[in-house]
Amino acid sequence: MALKHKTRNIGLTVMLTGTFISSLSISLLSSALPSIMREFSVSATIGQWLSTVYILVLGIVTATSAFLINRFNSKHLFVSGMLLFLAGCTISIFAPNFTVLILSRVIQACGAGILMPVTQVVILKTYPVSQHGKAMGIIGLVIGVAPAVGPTLSGLIVDMSGWKSIFYLLAAISVIVVILSVILLTGIDGKRGGSIEMTSLVLYGIGFCSLMIGVTNRERYGWTSLSTLGPLAAGIVCLYLFAVRQFRVPLPLLQLRILKDRGFAVSSILIMITYISMMSGTMRVPIYIQSVRGLSALTSGTLLLPGSALLVVFNPITGYLYDRFGARLISIFGMIFLGAGSGAFALAGIETPLLIITAMYAMRMVGIAFLLMPLSAYGLRNLNGEQMAHGNAIVNSLRQMAGALGSSILVAFMGAASATEAVTDIHGINVSFAIEAGLVMLGLLITLIFIRNERQIA
Repeated sequence: MALKHKTRNIGLTVMLTGTFISSLSISLLSSALPSIMREFSVSATIGQWLSTVYILVLGIVTATSAFLINRFNSKHLFVSGMLLFLAGCTISIFAPNFTVLILSRVIQACGAGILMPVTQVVILKTYPVSQHGKAMGIIGLVIGVAPAVGPTLSGLIVDMSGWKSIFYLLAAISVIVVILSVILLTGIDGKRGGSIEMTSLVLYGIGFCSLMIGVTNRERYGWTSLSTLGPLAAGIVCLYLFAVRQFRVPLPLLQLRILKDRGFAVSSILIMITYISMMSGTMRVPIYIQSVRGLSALTSGTLLLPGSALLVVFNPITGYLYDRFGARLISIFGMIFLGAGSGAFALAGIETPLLIITAMYAMRMVGIAFLLMPLSAYGLRNLNGEQMAHGNAIVNSLRQMAGALGSSILVAFMGAASATEAVTDIHGINVSFAIEAGLVMLGLLITLIFIRNERQIA
């Protein structure tokens, strides 16, 4: 076990705190973007890369986590990840221009890409299999909740003391976590040597970056432009070559053969659908409240707060329910709630009462709480030690990439359906949420067909 029984709770709290702030950083700049754009004189398309590049690098580094976890001591990895994240925050504070600020986000994401999977593997190895639902519920408080509360928290911080105060706060917490980690954590030693499969890593990184560039270019050049289709085609080809290579090399970057386990494959697909809904919702609902309804950022954050709070409350509850009843029933319940919340936004108007909007968003968050971590526990339940590291790497990486790409695509549909792409209107909001609701209904169908009503085996 990574942590002795007497210090387990304290040690896990330290690891979860570090992972929480790195996850929080995914969406923490959403309300700060206007201020940053004005200070560095960049457009919205360029400014958005502060979040996009973070998610991209996070997904790429997460893909290497299986190799890192199987080779190095988990304590050393965690401390190294925290130091990288701290370095990135420090550079952000003193960034003289936008290019350096982007670089600082890359460094932060490199640290976060190590922290998330290491913490997840340590917790799963600390708890017995019969309590993996509880363990994943705890992890869900970090990985699932942090990006959801980011916009609300950042709005409050930016209004009070400016965007740099975000990085002062993250840096201060990072210093405390590093000190406590050195003192309290013991760690699991990696058991394998070898080297990382660099060709696979390059193909993986270029593939996802190209897809993101293609989706981003659509806003400026349209879907039929070579500037859009070229990167999209390059991304698809690179990811195809990456997938083929994982079955041919002796030590793959990601053991994609794990996807032959039906439970793992199905849960991975459903987690991607869930994360697309969650990440895109944190972007589009504030746009609806602020741009379409003309309300303030503070009002937007206040309306989203109850949903974020329910996500916090229900994550440990759904972990207990998974341990007690299995994945099928709670996954069905989660998909129904998420689909109903998305469908409600597809029917919302500019006069819909704000209390109803809050309830609709809260319904979505409850559905996500019933899906994200229980599905992760379900998918990983049959994997052994080394496979668990690869399984975590696959799920975490795919989740981040799906969230980034899916959000961009849904935002693109939102803009295309609006009267003018420069100004989002209610029709664009309705169309994008209708598409999302259809995607969630597909997830419900997959759940009904493939998720079996089984209980965890101790």
